[in-house]
Amino acid sequence: VLEARAICWGPKGQPDLISDISFTAQKGRIMGIVGPNGAGKSTLLRLLYRYYQARSGQVLIEGQDVWTLGLRKTAKKIAAVLQEHPTDFALTVEEIVALGRTPHRRAFSQGGAWDAEVIDASLRRLDLRGYAKRSFGTLSGGERQRVMVARALAQEPQILILDEPTNHLDIRHQLEVLTLLRELDLTIITSLHDLNL
Repeated sequence: VLEARAICWGPKGQPDLISDISFTAQKGRIMGIVGPNGAGKSTLLRLLYRYYQARSGQVLIEGQDVWTLGLRKTAKKIAAVLQEHPTDFALTVEEIVALGRTPHRRAFSQGGAWDAEVIDASLRRLDLRGYAKRSFGTLSGGERQRVMVARALAQEPQILILDEPTNHLDIRHQLEVLTLLRELDLTIITSLHDLNL
């Protein structure tokens, strides 16, 4: 589903931080990127979901370069859950999860019945229905993480990229997130620094 071909990246005018990385992520499998803090895991993930453009090499989804797909098509195929989230969103949990439907909508159109079903299913899957009307800023770090995973699922991607998905979670919620990932019928690429997980 996703292939990295000899990708290299570094800040402008500086040496490469990521150099000659190649791998293939198989459909329906979970791929872990493991390493200590500062090893470049987040940078590598940013190259995969088109936040950074590689200096050289390619990231391919189903054989197509992500930089030729266009933003909307890429967003329909890849969803990312980042390590840190803004805490000042003036949105409810339900509104944030609904943002996952954005790539599937035309311009300023409102979601239809299918969007509502997908949003509700994502809230249910992450046990967030009771939080739907709460402001995102009032949630704990673990609750915020679950909301962002629900938003990613509402996007209906083929590939889910998670940067340290168990960050800010207590052990119970860490295990719940990992169990959820195993149950998803998606290609998942996740970074972790905890070898036990």
